[in-house]
Amino acid sequence: MKTSILRRFFRGAPVTAVLCLLIVGVWLVTALQSGSINTREAPLTIDGFLFGPLVVDGEPQRLLSNMFIHLDLGHMAMNTFMIALIGRELERYLGSVLFLAVYVLSGLGASYAVVEMNPLVPTAGASGALYGLMAVLVGSAVKTRGDVMAPLTLLAVNLGYTILSTGVSLWGHLGGLATGAVLAVVLLPNSKKLRYGGTVAVGIVVLGLLVRYVETGGV
Repeated sequence: MKTSILRRFFRGAPVTAVLCLLIVGVWLVTALQSGSINTREAPLTIDGFLFGPLVVDGEPQRLLSNMFIHLDLGHMAMNTFMIALIGRELERYLGSVLFLAVYVLSGLGASYAVVEMNPLVPTAGASGALYGLMAVLVGSAVKTRGDVMAPLTLLAVNLGYTILSTGVSLWGHLGGLATGAVLAVVLLPNSKKLRYGGTVAVGIVVLGLLVRYVETGGV
């Protein structure tokens, strides 16, 4: 019964389902490693969180791996819940390939903002990618002339939480949001070529910034 419900929920959104499974699976491994729902000290967490000096010291994979690392049960559960809700709608609208590109590029954009602006603070979580999804959700509502206020309100509430809360990665959220906002613009045309071409162009810029950061040692 539960499997059937999940299949119906994620119908037409296989990438969203896989991303949620990966996030939950990684957290379960870290919980088993640490013997606690607080997974900050788990070996996988230590090997995967984002930290500027480690990135430039030969561990650039942290720019990506941190997107699947969460520090406690609440952190993981909230991000997974939001990705499941927003992701399935966006994936059905964009298609799986473009949706995956939006998710990964928003997460990488968040990682770049963190290592550029706040490199000495360890960071982890899918929130940066999630903020990118929220920005694209607003763009999709504008394009389809749907209810723009609902996704805008969701985004505003989350931004307010980011600004008012401590222990939250402001630059990660802003970096993911900025990347998502650019992607929302390039995804507005009806032309499939323009949408894919624009997404590739954003990807080249994001990857170029990350390569430059790594090669210059963050200078």
